[in-house]
Amino acid sequence: MKKIFLLLLLFLLIFSNISIIAAEETAEKAVSKDTKQNAFSWISNGAKLGKWWLRRSRDYTAPNAILFHSDIKYSLNNETGNEELTKHKLNVSLILRKDICTNYLSFNLKKKDMDYRGSVIKNESQKFEDTVFIEILPFMDFMTTFEWETNDKKYYLNHYTYSGGLYFTLLNTKQVIFKIGGFYGHDNIEYMNELSELMGKKQEDYDKDYFRIYQRSTFLLSDIITFSEKLNYNSYAGNNGYDLELNLNCNVKITRNISLDTSYDIERDATEGNSALEKEDQELSVGIKISF
Repeated sequence: MKKIFLLLLLFLLIFSNISIIAAEETAEKAVSKDTKQNAFSWISNGAKLGKWWLRRSRDYTAPNAILFHSDIKYSLNNETGNEELTKHKLNVSLILRKDICTNYLSFNLKKKDMDYRGSVIKNESQKFEDTVFIEILPFMDFMTTFEWETNDKKYYLNHYTYSGGLYFTLLNTKQVIFKIGGFYGHDNIEYMNELSELMGKKQEDYDKDYFRIYQRSTFLLSDIITFSEKLNYNSYAGNNGYDLELNLNCNVKITRNISLDTSYDIERDATEGNSALEKEDQELSVGIKISF
């Protein structure tokens, strides 16, 4: 009987130790999980807020965190026959927002390889943009933008632009958003003179102030289809030069993170610096957009 009692006592001691260890491990896992959640509580994609990056911060109740949204767009055009053409277009953007401050970062890469009757032509352009919005009134933002560009076709070695001004939201409904602003800026171009001299024309570096009108419209046709339009017009001081960029975009959602993206772009350049080039380019691209 005494042996049985000792065995039962030993079993109880072992079982209690196992239970304590298991409880401690469960508690450690719970603490670890909470720690991981708290570690990332300072940033959120704002999934429950809908397309918050198209809205103003006053249009919703945001979490106490930095909101982020990222898009990756890619399109490929390929032609064969008398002219063989391969064209890649990549755009990566990141939007960060905390309260009334929004920072928009984007990088755009275009690469074209063309083989026409044995002559190979390669063009590449890169563009980086950093834009900051500060919502100072319910309908008005202060906006400042920095852009850098390099472009083989236009012989840009370095193209820098800086601008700042006021940006107004004149229409803000569930289906339509209309914004327009006026900005003052500076444009500086360093040319690839070694390349342009081969084409028979050396170009002097360009250094001008300009006034910019930037206008944007967004039409939320449904939860799946979004249409947007952007117009950027720069008028340069001291001459009649100007440049204009128009973008029409239609985005059709396929899954939660993937959509079909179609863009039509018009670029018109009537400045002194590009007299050797055609003044207008038009481009249609169809590709895939991945959103996070």
